[in-house]
Amino acid sequence: MEQTDYQGYHAINDNLDVMLLLQLTPELAEEISKYDSICFIDAHTGNHENDIQFDSISPVFQNSPFTHHLTPQSLMSIVNSLYEKNPEAYLLSIKGFEFGFGRNLSKKTNELISSCIPLLLDWVFK
Repeated sequence: MEQTDYQGYHAINDNLDVMLLLQLTPELAEEISKYDSICFIDAHTGNHENDIQFDSISPVFQNSPFTHHLTPQSLMSIVNSLYEKNPEAYLLSIKGFEFGFGRNLSKKTNELISSCIPLLLDWVFK
């Protein structure tokens, strides 16, 4: 898919695109509606049972106590409501250990990345 409007967008090949974002916004709904399947990758703070969690998600709007926080489930709900599309959606959540300002992962989170690669490859090539 030809796309250049989003900073951090990379077309890997005809079947795979990657978008690097600091946060999800409602404006992404239009772009997401063009895909059959999407995977969100994010860090979690220990609110999951496992350090690495890979699950399918449903389009369900979730209220947030934070004014600038949109969950993948809520974004998928917007996609469904506005565009009547329901791409398969997944969330790969990796435990984060340090959430300060910076571009690098913590050493502990970086060590978990190698375990995520097979999960992502299975999803991409399913």
